[in-house]
Amino acid sequence: MKVKKLLEIQSVIEDVPSDMFEDDFEYWSRTKSEWVNILDMDLVHVIRALNVESKLELERHKDKNLQKIKDYITEIEEENAWRK
Repeated sequence: MKVKKLLEIQSVIEDVPSDMFEDDFEYWSRTKSEWVNILDMDLVHVIRALNVESKLELERHKDKNLQKIKDYITEIEEENAWRK
């Protein structure tokens, strides 16, 4: 079921912020290579896409930290070489 339809159903049960029905919620689809309106996406697809993006972000974070560690080690090695 599309996110837009699920929000409409939810709005019958409880309050949903009005901005949730605006069409400016976009997601870059890696498979389509284009922007896709999140409200037009199937909920299952949204969950899978969010999961993939979260894993990619975690890898980017790990890579950044690893690079910081490598840079720090290089800096220490250069300082030690200079002292010799």
